[in-house]
Amino acid sequence: MKFLQKKTKVIVRSRISKKELIRPIADYVDGKLYNSIIEYLELHMREIKRTGFSYSFNEIVQNPEIFQRFVDQLVHPDYIIDYGEIDEPIWIIKSYKKSAPLFLIPASKSVPNPTLKFLNQVLSTYGYINKKPKYEAKSIKPNVQTSDEG
Repeated sequence: MKFLQKKTKVIVRSRISKKELIRPIADYVDGKLYNSIIEYLELHMREIKRTGFSYSFNEIVQNPEIFQRFVDQLVHPDYIIDYGEIDEPIWIIKSYKKSAPLFLIPASKSVPNPTLKFLNQVLSTYGYINKKPKYEAKSIKPNVQTSDEG
């Protein structure tokens, strides 16, 4: 997912500061490729428990019904995976907001086009002001330098 590279900048309209900002995409979105959802669960089980999801790692991995509850509770409804895809490499993308849902994209698939629309779905997890998202991506610019990066 090229657009998640550290040097990628995103032009974002902020309804908080009422400005258009050119910021690194990593300021808003965290994305990482995992060998499987199992690897993600192993590494982040403590974080998952903090969301109120009370099942153990083994229960999630071994029971398709509990895995489905995990998906229903913690994953964005447009980006879910089936229990049969539990061992496949997967991109997990999320915003930095604590209660934000996960966006799961199998590595064999690509981000839905257009990428800007997908990015705005992730940014919408930060919340809304007057029914409009707090942050709205206007464009994605690979390898752009901002004025504060000498």
